[in-house]
Amino acid sequence: MNPFRSGFAAAAVLLQTVTMGHAFPENPVRLIVGWPAGGPVDAVARLVQGELGQRLGVSVVIENKPGVSGMLATEMVMSQPRDGQTLLLCTHYESMNPVMYRTAKYNIEDIAGISLLARYYLVLALPGNSPARNLQELIVQAKQNAGKLTYGTTGPGSTQEMLMRQLADLSGTSMQAVPYRGAAPALTEVMAGRLDMFLSPTGPAMPQAVANQIKLIATTSTSRLKVAPNVPTFVELGYPLKLFGWIGICAAKGTPEPVVERLNRDLQAIVETPEFRARIEATGQIAESSSPTALQSTLSGMSQEISQLVQKYSIRSEQ
Repeated sequence: MNPFRSGFAAAAVLLQTVTMGHAFPENPVRLIVGWPAGGPVDAVARLVQGELGQRLGVSVVIENKPGVSGMLATEMVMSQPRDGQTLLLCTHYESMNPVMYRTAKYNIEDIAGISLLARYYLVLALPGNSPARNLQELIVQAKQNAGKLTYGTTGPGSTQEMLMRQLADLSGTSMQAVPYRGAAPALTEVMAGRLDMFLSPTGPAMPQAVANQIKLIATTSTSRLKVAPNVPTFVELGYPLKLFGWIGICAAKGTPEPVVERLNRDLQAIVETPEFRARIEATGQIAESSSPTALQSTLSGMSQEISQLVQKYSIRSEQ
């Protein structure tokens, strides 16, 4: 890139920001996370926190506000001044929640995407002592025990529930959904043999799989994952389950464009650092940044896809 052009663009952004009536950021930036501290989503926020603070010249303060699949955090951000001082660690649940919950206080149009940080896929985990060694044997087991095998979800209409409903539909089986507060407790139950299966984010499942406490038999990726090259995809096994999860940074719609551009530039630079990429990929995720427009497209596109599944399986929450 021409350094003069790059410098001019940066100066233009700064000038636009100043002309809004205040410099950004004026105070420490709040990053609201809709998931518990110490979990896989929170871990991504912690990876961004220090580096983003250095680039902005202020502290970035993480506030965990878990509940209702991240919706409480989203609604909190939507209620704050739209100046970029309060950001959301957004996930694919931002696309799902307005479709799933009748009481949602926001729509997709209320969210301003800033940049992706990571993308990840799900792996179907079974107890280490499960009699099923692969997906086909699991399906046979499910047919022989109609309605008795259990699978974990992270709440009504969660990614796990929709994908497992699809799998049951495509394979002609019936299974029971068991809700959990997150991936960690569901995986604990799988390891203990009290839960028959769980579609887990790759990161939390890998250590247990390496320790042979669980077995992984299929992944929702479109090709085999580098961290799990022996695990086949659902697609190659004949089941078109290929939904992915993602984590990014969003704000409330109406946040000044110069602020969004400044944050996007900083976040893209962070994602491209070898340190960030290495630490993200060690968890089984894929480091990936985006433009605000691309993230907005991901939000709306996934919302449409989820809406079709919700209607098909009648799994909208009455909450």
